[in-house]
Amino acid sequence: MNEPGNNDFKLDLANRFVYFPLVRLLIFSFWFRLIFAGFFLFLVFLALFLPRIWRTTPPGFLPVIRISGLDMAQAWSLRRSALRSMKAGDLDQAAYAWQAAVARNPANPELVRGALRHVLQLEGPGPKHQGPAIRQSFWLLRLTGTNAADAELVFGAAYQLKESDLMAKAAAACRLQPGNVACANNYTAALLVNRDRPDEAVSLTLQILNQLPDSNAAKINHALALLLNLRTGEAESILKSIVPEKLSGEEANSFYLGLFELSANQQQYDRAWEVSDRIAANHLFPTQVKWLEEMRQRLPRRTAAK
Repeated sequence: MNEPGNNDFKLDLANRFVYFPLVRLLIFSFWFRLIFAGFFLFLVFLALFLPRIWRTTPPGFLPVIRISGLDMAQAWSLRRSALRSMKAGDLDQAAYAWQAAVARNPANPELVRGALRHVLQLEGPGPKHQGPAIRQSFWLLRLTGTNAADAELVFGAAYQLKESDLMAKAAAACRLQPGNVACANNYTAALLVNRDRPDEAVSLTLQILNQLPDSNAAKINHALALLLNLRTGEAESILKSIVPEKLSGEEANSFYLGLFELSANQQQYDRAWEVSDRIAANHLFPTQVKWLEEMRQRLPRRTAAK
């Protein structure tokens, strides 16, 4: 008896699947199998790439954010575009690319950091940059919790944007970093800006001054904390040791703010008015501007110039 050959086996399969033409093509046509496999893989790719099924927020974080593979790819491409624009000096295009990247993948901390760092590079960011930067700063603190580097980044954004609430939020995160001088300095700056917790402010500024005895910023902050505690004489000694001509713009503004408060407390009203004219309101936070205006209203009228 002859053994069935390969052709007989194929013929038998063909007869079995005579009513299933697709199966017959899969079995007998190599190119059809190849095309079918490619089409199937393409469908799998679309199923994984297009729907927003990939969770990007940390476990337990609300709201849960899910994005698609397409969103990830677009965010990556926009990030590269933003970096190229920054390198080329096209800051407006870079800002647009960063914001678009964050919109595609809002739970990616690195994208939010990039957008914030870009805002910090701008000189005097306008309203169109300030709003997104403030929202993204609060969002970054929520995403990364007590990350010291992110707290410092957000603090820098708050300081540049003169946003008191954001500064307080960043300072609270900094407070959880014991031993970190930069975080301690940021926290005390928030206390001074908001004129809050005088005892803690004077204690922390003294610690920082002991660590950085030659720092004018540390001296000014400690003097402001002393004034907050009505320790006028000690504050005066520190302020007298500072040469204002050697200070930077922000430092000089803080120095004159302290000298104004000192003069008002000592009832040297003519000097208080003179010093107040040197204070640039655009370097102050809204809480400081409000306090300064209230203090000016309490002063006697200016003495007429002779």
